[in-house]
Amino acid sequence: MNGQININKLIMHIIVAIFYSFLGQVISKLQSLKTKIYTLWLIPSLGKSGDLLRIYYPFSLWHGENVYIGNGCVIRPFCFVGTHPLYNGKKFYPILKIGNNCSLGMYNTINCCNRIEIGDNFLSGKNVTINDTSHGEFEQEQLKLAPVDRPLLSKGPITIGRNVWVGDNVVILGNVKIGDGAIVAAGSVVIKDVPSYSLVAGVPAIVKKTLAI
Repeated sequence: MNGQININKLIMHIIVAIFYSFLGQVISKLQSLKTKIYTLWLIPSLGKSGDLLRIYYPFSLWHGENVYIGNGCVIRPFCFVGTHPLYNGKKFYPILKIGNNCSLGMYNTINCCNRIEIGDNFLSGKNVTINDTSHGEFEQEQLKLAPVDRPLLSKGPITIGRNVWVGDNVVILGNVKIGDGAIVAAGSVVIKDVPSYSLVAGVPAIVKKTLAI
């Protein structure tokens, strides 16, 4: 009798395992379909998009007509990508280019009123900010204004080379060039150029190691 009960339990476990395996596959396919539909819905809002682009819900896009994305890119959930052609009556001519096979981690933010170019095979962790804009300057008259009422400024464009890896919680500010193959350690704030094939870390980020390649 006990042997029969154990066999019945084993059969039930097998049935449940098969059911959950099948259910998992169905959910995975539905999520993939949702991402494809969501991406197709967003593509007309972009200046240009390459093949095999995947944008996960939710995603915020501001003036996507100035955004150009290459082939095989992935944008994880809760990202914001925005360009600013007009702010408080002042015109800008922003260009944001993302290369091929780039992956933006969750909660990434890219703000552009000047020019941001990201090279092929870029990989970022969570909560990364790439921002070529600032609200005003450290001047007495401007500090009397609310930050949103100060003029939008850019210290210069941001250029990120190929095969760059950026860790979690990194901030990259304007007028910066990051060379090919560089690694930016988690929590760093990049305000100066980063040589190719270098590891930088800290606030502000400084070079810790460079390879001669």
